Amino acid sequence: MLAAIAYVVMLLSKMLPQVSGFLQMDLKDTVICIGAFLFGPLSAAVISIVVAVVEMFTVSDTGPIGCIMNVLATCAFCCTAAFVYKSSTPARAPSSVWPWALFASPW
Repeated sequence: MLAAIAYVVMLLSKMLPQVSGFLQMDLKDTVICIGAFLFGPLSAAVISIVVAVVEMFTVSDTGPIGCIMNVLATCAFCCTAAFVYKSSTPARAPSSVWPWALFASPW
């Protein structure tokens, strides 16, 4: 589902006006990073690969080289951010130990 949302966001970001020919604003990386923060780095890599392959066959003009570069750039950023986030959050006690945890913030 996140791959489909990322693809739609990518299509919408292609409609935005471009500053120059080589500089494009790509908003699909935000959706992929949200998936990385929610489900981990492996899911971000899978979402990135799926979106890049579908983009290569539908709207991209760079071919397989652009697909590989797109996957590498997105995975490098999102997987690193998700790994750092997941490893820096402290473990919490289960809610059965802390009955007031139902009302506490998840952060």
